Amino acid sequence: MLYVFGLALTIGTAVATFEIARFFNLGLVGSTVPALFLLVEAFYPFIYNFAFPYSYAAALAAFLGLACLYFALRHASSLRTLHLGLAALLGGLVILTKQEIGFACLVLLGFEIAASYLLRRSMSELLRNIAVCFAGLLPALAGYAGFVWKLSAKMIFFENWISTPGTYFMRTFAKITMPLQGFRFVPSELLEAMEFTLLGVTLWALVACVVVSAVKKLGLSSLSSIVLATFASLSPMWVSALVSVTLFPWGVVGDPGWATRFLLIPLIQGICPKGIFFLVLFFTIHALWKLLRTPSSALVVQEAGLGIYASLVAVRQMMELQPTLFKSAVFLIFPLS
Repeated sequence: MLYVFGLALTIGTAVATFEIARFFNLGLVGSTVPALFLLVEAFYPFIYNFAFPYSYAAALAAFLGLACLYFALRHASSLRTLHLGLAALLGGLVILTKQEIGFACLVLLGFEIAASYLLRRSMSELLRNIAVCFAGLLPALAGYAGFVWKLSAKMIFFENWISTPGTYFMRTFAKITMPLQGFRFVPSELLEAMEFTLLGVTLWALVACVVVSAVKKLGLSSLSSIVLATFASLSPMWVSALVSVTLFPWGVVGDPGWATRFLLIPLIQGICPKGIFFLVLFFTIHALWKLLRTPSSALVVQEAGLGIYASLVAVRQMMELQPTLFKSAVFLIFPLS
């Protein structure tokens, strides 16, 4: 049953990712790419997959968080109270499931309320949206009230968060877990992450230029021919991965890590760089800047909402974005950037 539940979450998360991508006019192929990235990593044979994860609460929260994001983005374009209410209800469920993703949903809801007011300048609508969000969050508030009554606020909001400074976990294991997660501020590591991000952006920009040039010169018009041209443009990466895995499975004599360092690492970091969080942060800042200039654009509001949600979810894995559970929204940023 757990495997079935995990597979259902995988499918649901991929569908939610695809539906969110459709808001940004990426076309059928562009909207499918983030979902495909998610599916490729969702079955990664480690504890951070969707089918059998280290925590089903995290997998469920990843799905519910994307569902909350979907309805928040729908509200940005439709301004229907129903969509905001569904986003708030789903956000409340996320808060009960995984607090850090729930916090991202809370900030997203607050941003959506403020952005809606900027679009309409209606005080009555602002008050109604606040009331709707509060009503949607009532189950979560009731749940936390019960937890606090049973276990105390210190237990729920301090000791329950193992990464809180001063807890036993942080005193004992932080020196091991923080470097693995990348959530630390070492200048050399930050510079390396930014370099890998630049490598990834350059690689995909080059692929996009090659595909566009091929489509224009060959006069391609059908969807199948464009998809074929895209896969052909990606062939050097497939060849590099095949060569590194088949010919150098253990590296070369005297240097067992040669193939990994010079072939696999640049390939992997080029496809999805570990410093992609900084790209997400730049995307969010740029979207907020555009929102200040054109506050009446629903698309800009949607871009800013996506950036805010993705940044807050991905900050847990600031440099080493290994768990797919915290990557799902990040996959949406890369094509838009």
